[in-house]
Amino acid sequence: MKKIGLLAILLLTVSFPAISSPYFGVRGGLTETRLEVKPLDIRESEMDGMISPFIGYQMGFLRLEAEYTYRAEGEYTKPAFNHRSQSVMGNMYLEPAYRSAVHPYISAGAGVTFHKFDPIVGSSDEDNTFTWSVGAGLGLEVSHNLFLDVGYRFVDMGKPKFQDVEYDAWANEGYVGLRFQF
Repeated sequence: MKKIGLLAILLLTVSFPAISSPYFGVRGGLTETRLEVKPLDIRESEMDGMISPFIGYQMGFLRLEAEYTYRAEGEYTKPAFNHRSQSVMGNMYLEPAYRSAVHPYISAGAGVTFHKFDPIVGSSDEDNTFTWSVGAGLGLEVSHNLFLDVGYRFVDMGKPKFQDVEYDAWANEGYVGLRFQF
């Protein structure tokens, strides 16, 4: 048992320095943002755009990342309002540490979403909620330092309140991005 543990530590120690590097990039795509209140039978979703700059650090098979996401404003009818959300998240990616042109990955993240509600009539309202995400994708190596990322993630944006009504907010996001790794 001790030999297996020593071998695992040795492999991790050898792989981290060889493939450790900072990176930055931007991703953009489509987001289906959904707000629902089940007891009131209110369920609406909007298909809008999103853009997300990020910075991170890769250590072998693990990538850690800080990300900001802006989602375009969506129009809802029950009641009539516009909803805009922005998220700040810390993400973790598990990605094979081998040299190949294709790098599949899975991701998980946590952070906060800032919601802004602008009703057609009345005053606007804001709320901040805990947010988490899970996803998967592919990193396609364009050159030694440049990757094209294609992926999907589910984002649970918590339960923001607007006009004393608590909504379930979540999004399905499909994206394409560029990642430059040093």
